[in-house]
Amino acid sequence: MAEQNENMTVKTVDASRFKDKIFIKIFVGKPGVRAKVKSIDQLQEYLTQLRTEKALADGDEQARADVSVDGHVGNAPKGTVGITKRLFIPVPPTKEDGKQIVNDPIEKAKRFLDSTKARLVGPFSSAQPSCIMDGLFLIPQSKAQAYKEEIDAAAAKLILEYLPEIETGYEQAIEIARTAPLLRGGLGPLFDRGDYLSAEDFCAGFKIEMMPLKLEVPDNVERELREQFSAQLNAKFAAAEDEIGAALRQQAVDLFDHLRESLTPGEDGKPKKFHATAVENIRSFMANFADRNMFGDSDLSAIVEQARAVLGGVNVENIRKDGGVRDALAARVGEIKGQLDRLVTVQTSRKLDFSD
Repeated sequence: MAEQNENMTVKTVDASRFKDKIFIKIFVGKPGVRAKVKSIDQLQEYLTQLRTEKALADGDEQARADVSVDGHVGNAPKGTVGITKRLFIPVPPTKEDGKQIVNDPIEKAKRFLDSTKARLVGPFSSAQPSCIMDGLFLIPQSKAQAYKEEIDAAAAKLILEYLPEIETGYEQAIEIARTAPLLRGGLGPLFDRGDYLSAEDFCAGFKIEMMPLKLEVPDNVERELREQFSAQLNAKFAAAEDEIGAALRQQAVDLFDHLRESLTPGEDGKPKKFHATAVENIRSFMANFADRNMFGDSDLSAIVEQARAVLGGVNVENIRKDGGVRDALAARVGEIKGQLDRLVTVQTSRKLDFSD
């Protein structure tokens, strides 16, 4: 039995606690929309033409300095400046009923992929960061099929709804980049048809895929090394278990802290503008809590159940209109926040025991 020091808890590593969970990586692919400027002479010609356009457009409110060239320090030798150019002129967004509408087909596809990934592994999903490797997430084994189906559905939607619009307007977008004024984002002397993929290859760069991964020590390793690697892997599992639990607790603290702050009057004593997301985000957190509470944090579970009772019947409009409702909710939220604060401030030192 491992020795226990004062104020120190011995934790026996049990990697089997990960057996009913799956490690996944979700890959989102997006084709590049920038290219390097290869010719200094072309760049100088571009800058001369740009200055001319600016001078002619002086006072013209319709002209936009939408320059397509950026300078950056790249991977070249220290002190070298690289120049890149934007290959396509973005279609500007519009507003409808006060909301911004994205019209650019490339941007729409990118946002669709990003939102799909966020829904699957974002802060209000069933997934938890593995705390073992960046981009590696942990999901309950029971969710694997649902995740695969959602990825397949997203990939199909990408092909059916988003890529055709890109492909249809692809050649026209290239022509606009070639001919548009520089102040409108045109490339002018920097245009090079060789920078552009075919429409088919460009669209093929958009993708979303899920890869399940298994973390274990290979069998074809010498026994002594295998034992060392197994101990190291178990240590990572143990640390990950602690960090996943701590991160879940901290997320709850942050959400309730934000809600409490939203309910607290400003320095002038007047109620602050209350945004529905302050409540909706907590409800999203609670909706997936059972899946994300992968290691059975009973203390946090008890607090979440209290929160369900407090927020279950809360109406956002009542909070905005009724000061009594707001004050009563602020008091209950403050109590929950206090309990959460006590959870995250409990510091427990552990000594890892690999004897099992």
